Amino acid sequence: MSFAAELAIRYRERYRGLHAQYLVALVILLTSAAAATNDAPGFQDRAEFEQQLEATDNEIRELDALLNSTRTQRQELKAKLQEHTGRLQDRTQRLQQLQKETQIYEARLSELENRVLQQQTVIGEDREQLAILLRQRLISNYSGQTQNAVKAAFSGKDISLSQRKAVYIAHLENARKDRIANLQHRVAKLEQAHHEALKSRNWLAHLRRKAKKQHADINQQRNETTASIDKLTDKEQLKLHQREQLLEQQKDIESILLQLDQMRTTVSGYFAAHQGKLPWPVSKNEKPQLLARFGDKKAGGKLAWTGTLIQRKQGQTVHAIADGEVVYADQLAAMGMVVVIDHGDSYLSLYGGNRSIKVLPGDWVEMGSTIATVGRITSPNAESTYLEIRENANPVDPETWLSKKKPVQLAKN
Repeated sequence: MSFAAELAIRYRERYRGLHAQYLVALVILLTSAAAATNDAPGFQDRAEFEQQLEATDNEIRELDALLNSTRTQRQELKAKLQEHTGRLQDRTQRLQQLQKETQIYEARLSELENRVLQQQTVIGEDREQLAILLRQRLISNYSGQTQNAVKAAFSGKDISLSQRKAVYIAHLENARKDRIANLQHRVAKLEQAHHEALKSRNWLAHLRRKAKKQHADINQQRNETTASIDKLTDKEQLKLHQREQLLEQQKDIESILLQLDQMRTTVSGYFAAHQGKLPWPVSKNEKPQLLARFGDKKAGGKLAWTGTLIQRKQGQTVHAIADGEVVYADQLAAMGMVVVIDHGDSYLSLYGGNRSIKVLPGDWVEMGSTIATVGRITSPNAESTYLEIRENANPVDPETWLSKKKPVQLAKN
């Protein structure tokens, strides 16, 4: 991982609560510094933030369109669900009605069956009585009546009683026949009514089967519609969550842009007024020697120094070159302990190669304040203090800002 990338990550993780402008300024500083080492994570200037803001706005509009479409679909499905529910209630009522009608026909059939059975029982009894009468008449006609007539003729008695008895029996026979015929006619009607009732019950059974199938089909459609509504609801909740995240992102970018504007427009003039007069980050009695000047080629000859490397001894104190707020103070690979101070008006100073740090992020320091003690950097491996000054994220030659009165000698190789 690059120096700039590591520094930016540590800043975000440890000092997330600091003002947004410090994060912006530090990212600008570090990405530019990384460019000097040919390992830049990418620099986002105002135009890039504006492009990101526009892209976020477009995503929000697309999500709004999707949400509106989802809501419209859900409303349509809810209307369909309401229709299914109404039809389902109608089929349920129809099934209940058919069940009642079937029960009525069941009772009617049972009643008819009982009546037919009763009538058939009566017919059977009447037929038995008729058979008895017929036997009596036959016996009377072929035996009893002839003997009685002979006896009556010799005895001189009246035979009208026998005749009347025969007429009476014949009358009973005819009455029984008529009653049987009548009963048979009634049984035929009952059987016809029973047949019609069976037919009606069969039709009702058909209607019930049909109504049950319709009920099942509508219920399935209702369940599918409900599932579709639930799916759309889940989709809507996901899109709403994404929209909330985009709104937060939009708010953050707008805040960054506002801070950038404020950094451009709010100018105190303090740091610029001290150009050429700023103290060196060393003790008053030191006569530092420079190991590298701004623009000198580094080892290998491909990259150039974007700051000034001052030869010093471990344990010596490092001092702030101007008033400002500490925005970073922590260890970084190859640079030892690093301190970054924001001086306002888009000016920052960076102090590397420290062994220990005497300040914390958020501290306000004044010109000449002790902020660290000297350590060493690994490239080159030397006890030194590394100083960078940045204006609007661009590195500038520290010697053009530092006091000319300080005797500085170039270290001998």
